[in-house]
Amino acid sequence: MRIYLVTISDIPSFESDEKFKDFIVENKYEWWRYMPLVWALATPDSVTTNSLIAKITECYGAIFSFVLEIDVKDVGGVYPASKEMVENMPKGWTPFEWFAKVRDPNYVPSWNR
Repeated sequence: MRIYLVTISDIPSFESDEKFKDFIVENKYEWWRYMPLVWALATPDSVTTNSLIAKITECYGAIFSFVLEIDVKDVGGVYPASKEMVENMPKGWTPFEWFAKVRDPNYVPSWNR
């Protein structure tokens, strides 16, 4: 499994964003997104940085973007949330839980299920 952070500078249209999301869902990649311009992706080993850049360009057009393959050893951060939001948050929604899930050696990713 490869883990990527995908960053885009702009979302030119709703349709372009949906096109990229549809690509992720159709390929059964694992993903997490809270910030609109950043995707965290877990993909099969066969997916490359260049193939993701090509798909981003196809979906969003000529915008500034970059893809980083990362080796997650630890995750930390802060995200604003109201008490109501935290109480109603789906299990596993936070980036901390997402990264822990995909890093678990016993986890079976969606493309293998």
